[in-house]
Amino acid sequence: MAAAQANPAIHFIVTFGHRPAYSTGEHGGTPQLAGIMDLLYYGVIDFYIGFVAGVKAFTAAVLGGIGSLPGAMVGGLLIGLIETFWSAYFSIEYKDVAAFSVLVIVLIFLPTGILGRPEIEKV
Repeated sequence: MAAAQANPAIHFIVTFGHRPAYSTGEHGGTPQLAGIMDLLYYGVIDFYIGFVAGVKAFTAAVLGGIGSLPGAMVGGLLIGLIETFWSAYFSIEYKDVAAFSVLVIVLIFLPTGILGRPEIEKV
């Protein structure tokens, strides 16, 4: 609500012209819809269902470069391609191992990611 008071024009753009009460309901309903679709696809739901997806998203962000939106998009694309090619040539059960080994390799050799820039600290 404070953001809506501070800049009503931006709030109107972000909430697609709805009042704040409606936009809160829409933004709360979107993850619920995603959870229902996830349940329909996998058939089971538990507390750890988003853990692997979250770690893969983190891997994509690290691969592309933390703080770089184009880098995160490139990292997500590369993670998807790595998993797809791994599943095509090797056992599909180990596709997560391939994605997480990419995280380890990138952190060892390219800690800033593909499109990330090293942070220079001035003293």
